[in-house]
Amino acid sequence: LGDWAALAAQVTQRPDDARHLPALWPRLRAATGEARETLARAVVMHHAGRGEYNDPRARDALFTLLESGSDAVRGWARVKLAESSLEAGRMDAARSQLQHPDVTGMDARDPWAAAAEVDALLVQAALARWQGDLGGATRAAQDPRLAR
Repeated sequence: LGDWAALAAQVTQRPDDARHLPALWPRLRAATGEARETLARAVVMHHAGRGEYNDPRARDALFTLLESGSDAVRGWARVKLAESSLEAGRMDAARSQLQHPDVTGMDARDPWAAAAEVDALLVQAALARWQGDLGGATRAAQDPRLAR
């Protein structure tokens, strides 16, 4: 798989399969623009699918995405950081990421933002549940945007 897009697609479609990650990582470091964002997203998705948000490669990929010129890409990365914080039991940090302007100002017509919006609702539901707000958790989990 010499083509970065094909490699990223393979990792994204099979996030539990780590065989392609060693080939992906050096290409991420060398890529620019859309290629870099696509590869970074594939790295994040791989590690997220394995519950490895705190893996140094996942964190590096997330912070790479936070440098994007795209509001939607930065919003997606912040939602993933919120998921990471939630997984680590850092509820205040998760809440803070969800309240960031990169997330609150997303335009759901962008594919990155649409994906982030759904994940943000699930993080909101989990945060509400941990606060003992069953009604808030239920509302977030039953939001019609989750049907996507």
